[in-house]
Parts: sequence; C-alpha cells; structure tokens
Amino acid sequence: MKVTLSILSIIILLSTALAKCPSKFTQIGNKCYYVFNRETDWLRAERKCRQLNAHLVVFEDQQEVELLTSYLNDKNLTSTQLLWHESLWMGITDLDKTRNFIVEHTNQPMSYTMWGPGEPNYSIQQCVVAAKATPADKLLYHTFRCEEHANVVCEHPILGSRDRLKEVPISLKLSELPYYCAAIQRSCGKNFQKLDAL
Repeated sequence: MKVTLSILSIIILLSTALAKCPSKFTQIGNKCYYVFNRETDWLRAERKCRQLNAHLVVFEDQQEVELLTSYLNDKNLTSTQLLWHESLWMGITDLDKTRNFIVEHTNQPMSYTMWGPGEPNYSIQQCVVAAKATPADKLLYHTFRCEEHANVVCEHPILGSRDRLKEVPISLKLSELPYYCAAIQRSCGKNFQKLDAL
C-alpha cells in the first residue's frame, strides 16, 4: 500500500513538474490559453483572466493568430467565421483616451498590429476585439465599445519560460466610464481591485 502511494505521489509530482501550462490552460504554440464559454464585457473579461493569474490574449504574430483560430475552430468554440457576433476581446485598450492603444498587461504599445480598414476608431470605442467583418476577411483588430459583450480567451506564458507574467495595473479610469459605475450601482474609484461586485 505504501509503495503504491509512493509511486502515485512520484507520478503526480513528475506530471506537475513537466506541465507546461497552469491547470485548465491548453498549450498552443508558445503560450497557454484558457477559453471561457460565456461572452462578457471587457472589464469582466480582464478580471476573469487576472483571477487565473493570466491576461486577455494579445497576438504577437500571424502564426499565433492562425494557431489560436484553428484551435477554436477545432474545438467548436467558435464557428469558422469569427464574425462580429463572435469577436474575441484583446488585452489592448485606449482607456486613458490618449489615442494610443496599449497592451494592458505590459502598459506598452503593441508590438504586432493587425488593424482592420479604418481602424483604430478613436470615437467612443476604447477597447479592442479580433473579428472578421465578412467571412472572406482575415481576422483583424477592431475597436469596440468596452461595455459590449465578446468572447474571452486568457493567455499565460509557458511555465518555466523567461516570459514571466508581470502584474501591471490596468490603466482603466473608471470615473471616465459611466457604464461601469452604473453597472455596479455605486461610485467607482480608480482602483481595479476594488471592483468586487464584478
């Protein structure tokens, strides 16, 4: 009995040590991803990812776009169309209204851009989704209203890689987004962590 438990313990320890992704995540290419099965607004999407010690997906190259799109299609998590109603939230915003879209988890400009025609749109659309406008289009970035609902995909670096997940405060200025204040029916501060009601 003790020998069986010892062997089982060793197997569990080895499988944990060899795991390249956190629990619930799937390795696709050079990153780990977790797909939620419900659409939500951008703030709730980012919060869900941060609760998993991850962040909303941000594409770094076309290969990553193709790998993740193929995975989503294979798992029937989206149709092969990925049209507007199947948009994916990106971890990219202009919540500070500076006309500079940044990667939220690094607070830096995007290293890979794939804007759709006429984008970015600096009107009231401060968040970014990846979507196709028509079935013939490529998956591209489009600005989107933060309170709209889109699909949620979180990403995390492969465990043990040099790309450690760094916690950077969200640049969100809630006082400038009345939707979020109204949604939780209390005054909003600027601290993301105080949004316990989400």
